Amino acid sequence: MTAWADTTASRCRYGDVAEQVWGDWDVRWEDSEADYQGHATILAEKDGRWSFYEWWYGSCSGCDGWEADGRSDAEIEREMRDTAMWFDDEAGLRRWLDMLEGNPRSNASMERGSALAFGIDFLSGGLRGRIDGVRGALGLPPLPVPE
Repeated sequence: MTAWADTTASRCRYGDVAEQVWGDWDVRWEDSEADYQGHATILAEKDGRWSFYEWWYGSCSGCDGWEADGRSDAEIEREMRDTAMWFDDEAGLRRWLDMLEGNPRSNASMERGSALAFGIDFLSGGLRGRIDGVRGALGLPPLPVPE
């Protein structure tokens, strides 16, 4: 478990806004890159509740949607709260993580190089790898690799 202040996400752009949401939560897993452009992906837990969230940011309004839209910190915080995945307990989180296992056909097409599946995974920053990271933080095995 990691305190918010000790995460890479806290040093990312909008990390101070995200702190208003997850500042008193334990960050159980993260995949973040704090640079002039980057992203933050976190899995946090507090009192048995879980939350998963990720955001991307740029260095200017040309590559940062929130800046381009002129959003205030309060509006960004509201969006973070509204669009984060929230789970009442670990069992709910585990069911969400297991959804990909239930759809091996789409995983298989991704593994076999389907241009669309590959593009979606690439543009989302490697969703399968992030899901496997979260699964590992919970002691779950990685998603099965389709044959």
